[in-house]
Amino acid sequence: MPAVPGRDLHAALTPLLDALVEQASVHSVCLWEKDAGEYRRSECRGAVSGAPGRFRPDDDTESWLASSGPLSWRVTDRYAWESPETASDGRFHLAIAVSGLLLEVATRPDVSDADLEAVLGLVEAFGGVVAERRGRVVSGPTAEDSGPLRFVDLTFVESVAMGDRDFVFEILAMSEASFRVGWETIREELAAGALAKASSEAHRLRSTARTVGASRLDDELLDLERAPDLDAAHHEARRIRLSVETVLREIRWLLETMR
Repeated sequence: MPAVPGRDLHAALTPLLDALVEQASVHSVCLWEKDAGEYRRSECRGAVSGAPGRFRPDDDTESWLASSGPLSWRVTDRYAWESPETASDGRFHLAIAVSGLLLEVATRPDVSDADLEAVLGLVEAFGGVVAERRGRVVSGPTAEDSGPLRFVDLTFVESVAMGDRDFVFEILAMSEASFRVGWETIREELAAGALAKASSEAHRLRSTARTVGASRLDDELLDLERAPDLDAAHHEARRIRLSVETVLREIRWLLETMR
């Protein structure tokens, strides 16, 4: 099956870099390439200052990069893969792994939900281009398209169900419904300024995360649950949005493969 040649990746990424940096909410876009265990910055767009030219990923990021498929992404409010001790600067940093390259998109401080949605929409559209170039069928989930599970721990779910495949399916289906309703409730409560209700729903949703072994999402929801004020809660919700969506994609793929 044909793959996107490495030498063509820069050319393939150029339209995405140009489109991203044109977004009013984007501060800078940088492309990093792996070099002897480190990543070096090879190209940037936008306002870039003070960022180092090389970095070595922390263990969590190294694990994510190693397990990511041809295209995956994550959002953080700091350079978590580079300087975990660095305090948040109010920006969001979207790390996009693309077939061995790392694309970093830094938003402007206090980016709105709508602006972040627009940025993510560009990334998702680019994901379809990558899949098409690889000659894949992208209309439904397949093992090759899904990549390894990064949040859901299927082994844990199977142990809870004591190997009962029907029970595994039931747990996953109920969890999917719970995530959908719970996440929508959190967004609605935050929009209404109801911090206590959003916090309570985040606490409830943590139980669902633990049910499918999504410990990282559990930790992120705990940060939302403990947010001291509404602004901080909105910030946490934007930060973990993609984690929730990733869990939902993984559950949907598992359900499809089990049907």
